[in-house]
Amino acid sequence: MHQLLLSFCFILLTISSYATWTKMADIPGPGRHRGTGIAIGNKGYIGLGHYNGTGNNIMLDDWWEYDPSNNTWTQKADFPMVNYAPLAFGMSTKGYIGGGITGGSSFYEFDPMLNTWTPRASLPSAITDSQGFVIDDKAYYFDNGQTYEYDPSIDNWTTKGPTPFGIVSWNTAFVIGDKGYIQDFTSSGVIFYEYKPLTDSWLLRANFPGSTPSATVGFSQNGKGYIVSGFGGGLSNVSSEFWMYNPNTNSWIQMEDFPGTSRRFASGFSIGDKAYFGIGTNGTNFSDFWCFDLLANSKEMGFIEFNCYPNPTSKDMNISWEIIGSIELKITAATGVVMKSEKVHQNNLKIDCSLWPKGNYIVKLTSEKGEIFTKTLVVQ
Repeated sequence: MHQLLLSFCFILLTISSYATWTKMADIPGPGRHRGTGIAIGNKGYIGLGHYNGTGNNIMLDDWWEYDPSNNTWTQKADFPMVNYAPLAFGMSTKGYIGGGITGGSSFYEFDPMLNTWTPRASLPSAITDSQGFVIDDKAYYFDNGQTYEYDPSIDNWTTKGPTPFGIVSWNTAFVIGDKGYIQDFTSSGVIFYEYKPLTDSWLLRANFPGSTPSATVGFSQNGKGYIVSGFGGGLSNVSSEFWMYNPNTNSWIQMEDFPGTSRRFASGFSIGDKAYFGIGTNGTNFSDFWCFDLLANSKEMGFIEFNCYPNPTSKDMNISWEIIGSIELKITAATGVVMKSEKVHQNNLKIDCSLWPKGNYIVKLTSEKGEIFTKTLVVQ
């Protein structure tokens, strides 16, 4: 009996060590999308949004607090107006929501201790469907080619330098350390930039390689950024794709798909070593809620580093990697044409790109475990 019990416990431990996504308690209230989610201290918050499956646009103002210690939801004070697609920031002790479909340039502070909403300095612009981020207790958002910074200690907005991209809508944002990252699908294509508040400067990084780059959810854990779900090429083209960004190698790794229903316009937040994700729509509005456990997913992947250099290149490209076993290499042009596809057993390769058309190429490595790693190569 003891042996059977020990075997059973071992099975549970084995399963849990490979578990990455866990379904948690549903968010109370109706399913919705274009709501918002933030973390304040060790609690999470989701609310607002709308649903319109019946032909009527039903807007919401409810606000819910999530306690990860016991997986429970508690309804808090309603937001001052029905609203959806707002700008939102979570800090250590307060939360902030502004803009949105009905909010104009209004900006409110939520105090979880007092359970109150208080008007604060108006946003510099009325904005909807955009995400910003918080670095060192200051909030940042981007509109009409401009960067704006909010300091809650003095309740003041400051106009910073220009952005290297235009209007950001249905974008994704996350923070790694003291740098912020913005991913979006613009009229000129997919962009992915790194922002350094200390120098108010931008750096173009490897393009997000996912097939559905709009209305995704971003978060960061343990020095890596993550993007999940979204749509591309039409509202009905939703996915469950899940990608990890490594700033040290400036590369994207495709993770195992999110196990829930594919969707767009979801919301999420991070608390400690875990991230939380829920609501959204694919035509049906969802109220489900999931936890991504980073530590459970931090098992050895067999992959250490992946480099393409020089990048950009006009002649030769070197690819090097450290990985256990052989890999499948595939290089695809932006047009979809496969330039090279082969199984490789060494850990470095030189490729002559001198006759390739100028443009962007996706370099994709697939390990024996099925893990996928990508980089964007520019031939000029």
